[in-house]
Amino acid sequence: EEFQVCRTGFLSELKVKPKNLGEELGRYSKVFADRSFDFGRRQQSIDFIDSTVTLDSFRTYVREHVQTAPRLCTQVNKTMAKEDKPLPDGATVPEDPAELRKWNTHTETVKEFKSSAEWRAINSTP
Repeated sequence: EEFQVCRTGFLSELKVKPKNLGEELGRYSKVFADRSFDFGRRQQSIDFIDSTVTLDSFRTYVREHVQTAPRLCTQVNKTMAKEDKPLPDGATVPEDPAELRKWNTHTETVKEFKSSAEWRAINSTP
């Protein structure tokens, strides 16, 4: 039931007509910037969600594609000397897993990423 409510709300957002020229331009600016010129993408998304997406298909997609996808995690360190907020009752800070890669300098980070990244042009296929 919750999935259906979210799906309906998302479809409603996609189906809303632009209120002014600025909104309409905003919808198409990425199409021009990426040089995809796929002006029917919004309607294709609406049709796909309307006809294909179910709770089971969404769960399958998450299990097969999202959970298995590579991840990039970042940690932000505070810059202001201020005491941390207390954790909620029963909560603990988890230990970092052994396979977690940590970089301490910008130079190391860039070199490591550059050596392992797979670079692709926009709108390319594998």
